[in-house]
Amino acid sequence: MSKRGIATTALVVAALALLFAAAFALRDQAVGIDTAHWMGSPLPPCFEDAKACGGHLLGTDPVGRDLLARLIVGAAVTAAGCLAVLIVEAIIVLAAAAVSRAGKIARYAIARLAEALSAFPAWPLLIVVAFGFRLSLVGLVAASLVAPAAIRIAILRPTVRSFADRAAKDAQRIVVLLSTLGFFGYGTQPPTPSLGNMLAGAQQNFDVGWWTVVFPAVTLFAVVLSIEVLRRLGLRRGSFPAPLGVPVR
Repeated sequence: MSKRGIATTALVVAALALLFAAAFALRDQAVGIDTAHWMGSPLPPCFEDAKACGGHLLGTDPVGRDLLARLIVGAAVTAAGCLAVLIVEAIIVLAAAAVSRAGKIARYAIARLAEALSAFPAWPLLIVVAFGFRLSLVGLVAASLVAPAAIRIAILRPTVRSFADRAAKDAQRIVVLLSTLGFFGYGTQPPTPSLGNMLAGAQQNFDVGWWTVVFPAVTLFAVVLSIEVLRRLGLRRGSFPAPLGVPVR
């Protein structure tokens, strides 16, 4: 791995560690109601009304919980779910790669299985599995939906660069997928915040406080965008060279 690849990896690890540390420190504030200032409607951000904000930099949600703290905790919850799914995906890919080494027939069977998983109708199964909040199964199903492309890489061209690029793309899909599930009421349940469940009340909250909708949406966009930026910065040719002299394609 080149210096650029090491620097990118270190940046990702440091950013996640900082996010999880901040979320741990703010977990109580994210679910606690500011009874001293909240009067039944969301408090505005301090840049909009410094006197009425009650010290909440980005204001509060409709029930008086600090919005900045909820955004940080929600982003951490989404990141943790994404990491969990990526770990399950990695296990699936490693198992497929190991089986494919048994011979051409096994490799052919794994490739056809990956194609079958790619064609599987995702949303009905996800909703059925998520109903009842069986989060471990949701993670397994989500991993099975993003794993096929990585499985094909594992049995065709296993390079560090191709795997890192695939993981970054899958992370973007998983973040959007988990947030969508949260939006429809599956996954992490209130009062614990997630980017999805914070956006769930968008229609009724926008009239009473635009910030309760805009800031979660911007945060979700920023998370997906940051993954793409890191992918483009870290996966330039030479950042993650192929092992054992295998050419990067």
